[in-house]
Amino acid sequence: CQIELPEGDIVFPDAESISPWAQKSVNVMAARGIIQGREDGRFDGQGQATRAEFAVMLNRFLPLMQQ
Repeated sequence: CQIELPEGDIVFPDAESISPWAQKSVNVMAARGIIQGREDGRFDGQGQATRAEFAVMLNRFLPLMQQ
């Protein structure tokens, strides 16, 4: 299965907190709406995702697999 995920620019105000190895993936996932950051707009690149946050990201990603 090949999924078309466009690249975009990191729009998070704390983009510098995103590890260099993860920046491209974060750009792609943000451009597709899979990740949207914290309520205050930050990405919190050194934080941890909760189970609920992961479930939301998975729920946004899985429909892309059916395209």
